[in-house]
Amino acid sequence: MSLFRASPVHAPPLIGDELHAVIETPSGSRTKYAWDADARAFVVRKVLPLGTTFPYDFGFVPGTRAADGDPLDVLVLADEPLAAGSLVRCRVLGAIACKTSEQDGREVRNDRVIAVPVVTIAGAEWRTLGDLGVRLVQEITDFLESYTRREGRTFTLIGTLEHKAALELVRSAT
Repeated sequence: MSLFRASPVHAPPLIGDELHAVIETPSGSRTKYAWDADARAFVVRKVLPLGTTFPYDFGFVPGTRAADGDPLDVLVLADEPLAAGSLVRCRVLGAIACKTSEQDGREVRNDRVIAVPVVTIAGAEWRTLGDLGVRLVQEITDFLESYTRREGRTFTLIGTLEHKAALELVRSAT
């Protein structure tokens, strides 16, 4: 079964310079949800420790396959938490390029695309990671590192990818 058919929607990954994101975990949630293609449902994957929440909406780009074998991850910086299962059309701002260790110990690329909904108030002017400012990009990276290490896995930051390189990352995952 292809990942495209296994996703909860049949939307193309890219529409020009924009992408579709399927939200798995809303911002503000302690519970990490993930799409389970076999169950055809969102399932509870884990719960973060008390006092810790996901700062942004986490999801995936339907119809893609990243180096780790899963659909390409996307962090969506929305005005309000988006519902699990939402299909959101987003502008690609850039990506965090990184490696993480898998359960078997091998290290794989696990890049995260950073995007903003096309329909937004706070991010209406954002077009690149630079528009977010160094501090916010660092906070995103710090969360990804903390979240990964809390699971007992390693996190290695490679760097950031600007708009065009992030679009190419999405294209190469389709």
